[in-house]
Amino acid sequence: MIATIPVGNGPLGVGVNRVTNRIYVTNDPDGTVSVIDGPTSSVLSTFTVGVSPVAVAANHLTNRVYVVNRASGNVSVIDGVTNSSITTVSVGANPWGVAINPATNRIYVTNQFSSSVSVIDGATNTVVGTVLVGSGPQAIDVNSQTNRIYVGNTFGNSVSVIDGSSNTVVATIPITTGPNPQGIGVDPQTNRVYAGNGSSSHVSIISGLTNTVTGAISPIQNPRGGRRGRTDRPSLRCERRPQLIVCSGFSDERNRCHTPGRPESTRYRAQPID
Repeated sequence: MIATIPVGNGPLGVGVNRVTNRIYVTNDPDGTVSVIDGPTSSVLSTFTVGVSPVAVAANHLTNRVYVVNRASGNVSVIDGVTNSSITTVSVGANPWGVAINPATNRIYVTNQFSSSVSVIDGATNTVVGTVLVGSGPQAIDVNSQTNRIYVGNTFGNSVSVIDGSSNTVVATIPITTGPNPQGIGVDPQTNRVYAGNGSSSHVSIISGLTNTVTGAISPIQNPRGGRRGRTDRPSLRCERRPQLIVCSGFSDERNRCHTPGRPESTRYRAQPID
């Protein structure tokens, strides 16, 4: 154990700026974000955002922080230097997840009730595209090397693949190894995508080259994870191939995964589908 860091009520989403070593935690009922200093494991600041902030991501190149406010239907854009609001950007209905491509300065937000993804230009803080995907999109991640965006359609039991250069869906991948893909993690080095399926004990392995499911990881207890997801939907994070770190369980397992003092993660090795 390194530290246990008190934040606000109902912490849900976690985002990290690896350059500034700042960690951002959304506090859903409070409508706030706590800023943690990585070297000292202390809260530096708490700032107010919209209603029900559920996800957060930071662009390490621009030092901008993007907070998804589910009940407000918008995204707060925060200056990482001053922790002050720059603007808010309206998106779709019940926005849920957020991912950033630092190379293109594009921010992608899943809109669960609109079955769409809003594309925000980080330079102008405007929505430059809306991409229709499958039903109930929640988790999202980006492969910045291929400029592909992967969206877990929770109710559609599929993963949509978006071409970041054209903002079009280039593939829809059925998830047959387990329903309800609620977590997405991308490994740019291997060009593999991992989908955590909330209603089964599987994580599906997707080839970014062929856009097909090539394997599955099982058994995993409650792999209902999502990058930038909620506290009861733990996260998937790729590390050294071909391994995957899975934070699994109910309640605050996501908090355990992302807080230095409570690292409950288990390594599983990928196996092909029989």
